[in-house]
Amino acid sequence: MTNLHELFEEATTVAPPSRLSVEDVFAAIQSRQRRRRVQTVLVAVAVVAVTATAGIALKSNFAAPPPADGDRPVSVVWAGRGDSTHLYLVRNTCDRSPIAAAELSPNVRNPGCSELLASSDGGATWLSRGDVAYPPRVLGPRSLLQFVGGAASPAGTSDPWQAFELSTDGGSTWRRLPSEGTPIDTMPPGMKVIDGFSGELMAFDPEQGRLRRLANQPPLLRSTGFPVTAGPADIWVSGLNPSTGRLAVAVSHDAGATWTKRDMPGGRVIPQPTLPSDTLSDSVGMPVQLIAGEGDTAYASVWDASAKPAAAARLAGVESWLKTYRTTDGGDSWQAVADGSTTPSYAWGWRAANGRIVVALIRGDIGTYATSADGVTYAFTAPPGLPASALVFTDGSIAFGYHAVYFSDDGWTWREVWRD
Repeated sequence: MTNLHELFEEATTVAPPSRLSVEDVFAAIQSRQRRRRVQTVLVAVAVVAVTATAGIALKSNFAAPPPADGDRPVSVVWAGRGDSTHLYLVRNTCDRSPIAAAELSPNVRNPGCSELLASSDGGATWLSRGDVAYPPRVLGPRSLLQFVGGAASPAGTSDPWQAFELSTDGGSTWRRLPSEGTPIDTMPPGMKVIDGFSGELMAFDPEQGRLRRLANQPPLLRSTGFPVTAGPADIWVSGLNPSTGRLAVAVSHDAGATWTKRDMPGGRVIPQPTLPSDTLSDSVGMPVQLIAGEGDTAYASVWDASAKPAAAARLAGVESWLKTYRTTDGGDSWQAVADGSTTPSYAWGWRAANGRIVVALIRGDIGTYATSADGVTYAFTAPPGLPASALVFTDGSIAFGYHAVYFSDDGWTWREVWRD
């Protein structure tokens, strides 16, 4: 989850701050995330997935997959990356699993059972950073944000900023997150964007040591969460064009200073009475799943409500398909790759440096991947180094399973960087 407002509001509505437990916070947050995951990958009215040329940044997901090996506790709770050398993971240190079996995402976590580990050499060695109350959000190579609760200010008013702690040394030390700074013109080099309390994009400013809103926000009614930082200056978001009511993609190639917005061709108009003033609600049939990366060539896949025949041979066992569009000019224009729906429904996807689109499919046999060179024809192919087991991709270059973490420099060839 990348939206600070939801993280705070959802958690603190479970119980008054004075009685808020770690279990309550985790359950509230994961309940919302679980509903969104189901809506996004199974029954969403529209799903937009932007996959760009070296693009390997996915939406954050703090959920570990359900255990598949009997009573053995799940070890890896979360994994993330700051850059190609700064990697992070949270491991379960107790003799019981931190998640409930048969759940799409964890429902209860065990307090005092999560240890943060950090690597500054691409996963060759790992150091303990101590216990954490909740898996952190990666803001930059050595900048982390974690929810800790305790949001009551001395005056008795709710101060959401006091519910978070910040680390600028890779998790070695933590301090309370300062209040928001003045708007910033562009995303600082090496940083990532997240959703703030107002639903607007924010970036961490290492010089001021605080989060700051981007002065120029993307011109969309966005699905809450999941902005994607791709490369040093590219930011991709999706949502609705407020002028047309159609699904749209906005991209900035100058770190958020300016934006290009384009509607997806042929998309249906979302009725105006259902449009909220700031972000898309669950009732609109969203959220929108984003996958984006650096470069001028990108793909956008939209759920095909017209149920047109596929323009290419379908993969066995895949029940729903997406209509795919492509841009070769950095998001300035989009064209359909074929007349019908060609992209299989997937839980995670990215475009590797070799140009192949890689998707982790929504199927009963977990650990199934498909690849395509053009967004039209797909084949069952697993990227080298990825196991045929359930994985969560917190970033298109880092993934974790029950007992291991995997990393890729190019989105195609993967290697194991940690195992319990």
